[in-house]
Amino acid sequence: MRGGGVRDNRGPRRRPSIDTPCRYFNNTMMLANRDEKTLRMQLTDVPDMLLSDVLAQHVEELQHTSIALEREADALRAKNLELAAALEAACQASEIKSRFLASISHEFRTPLNGIIGFSELLYDAVVGPVTSDQQDCLSDILSCSRHLLTLINQVLDLTKIECGRMDFQYEDVHVETIAREVLDGVKAIAAGKGIVIRLEPDDRLGVVRADAARLRQVLFNYLSNALKFTPRGGYAVVRICDESSETYRIQVDDTGPGMRSEDLPLLFIEFSQIGAAGNAKSGTGLGLAITRRIVEAQGGSVGVASTVGKGSSFWAVLPKRPAIVAAPIL
Repeated sequence: MRGGGVRDNRGPRRRPSIDTPCRYFNNTMMLANRDEKTLRMQLTDVPDMLLSDVLAQHVEELQHTSIALEREADALRAKNLELAAALEAACQASEIKSRFLASISHEFRTPLNGIIGFSELLYDAVVGPVTSDQQDCLSDILSCSRHLLTLINQVLDLTKIECGRMDFQYEDVHVETIAREVLDGVKAIAAGKGIVIRLEPDDRLGVVRADAARLRQVLFNYLSNALKFTPRGGYAVVRICDESSETYRIQVDDTGPGMRSEDLPLLFIEFSQIGAAGNAKSGTGLGLAITRRIVEAQGGSVGVASTVGKGSSFWAVLPKRPAIVAAPIL
């Protein structure tokens, strides 16, 4: 003992032995093995009858599920038959409607042509002199009659397309010549609104095979649409382009108010009337829809681009040598 401290009588300390954790690990493994054996014995002692009951219960549940699924499948099959019958009835009704419209359009057009013809004779003073007031009235009659004839022709064209009976009379034509004819037909309207019309042909484009009347109709629809929306003092440009070795392109650009991008997909749909910046304008909404149908029926495509406040561009890409369409015309 040093420094008067208390003497430690516990003797020298023992260093911890590694045997203690080894014994603890061995004991733990023995208990685990014993529990596993006990569990196996308990599972072995389960009666076979109990297992068969469990399996039978599962089989019965599966059978009930299968029956329920079969009933649902029968209901779906019945519903599909009903829908097929309804679709067939709708198709028949649509075909009857198209035939009726085609027939009645012919009946309307015949007397209307007579009204227009006699009105022109009176307007031109062929059957006798007319006063200026009478001539103004005759001018209004002619304008309204021609507008009504245009509407009837549009309905007739639409019914022909729906029936798959739009016929095309192909011949060798110069697109520039047809374009100039269309421009001559609308120059009075353009002059009345103070709109300048300009034609930009493509010298590379030669003779193409086309239905001259249908091509004239497509270009007229585009150009009249441009004149409708272009304000006074604006201009419209008709462009003819040699698109590729197999196709050509006709395009009409205007300086109208333009349209919103979300309205553009509606332009070529029947009876859609989208005006400047989404405002509806007068008309049937058939002109552009018929244009799309005529172009696509010949293997072509249509398109539009527009910017609000700047104007719009409408175009049609057509094949130079379209396939012959031999469907009968109404």
